[in-house]
Amino acid sequence: MQEKNWHEEEYYLEFISDNNGEILIKAGNLGDIGNNTPGAGKSIILVVEKEGGIVVEELSYQ
Repeated sequence: MQEKNWHEEEYYLEFISDNNGEILIKAGNLGDIGNNTPGAGKSIILVVEKEGGIVVEELSYQ
């Protein structure tokens, strides 16, 4: 989170799924809760390589 200049107290992590050697984790921004404008938030889905624990992709999400 430091590389992105994100503040830990503004986010929560939620396990989404475990597929084909990758894990999907939601990094939800607390400010997005209740936001009715799809795609306008700061929440993302992290695609994490299971074996190395490396984030291989970030997907916009709300």
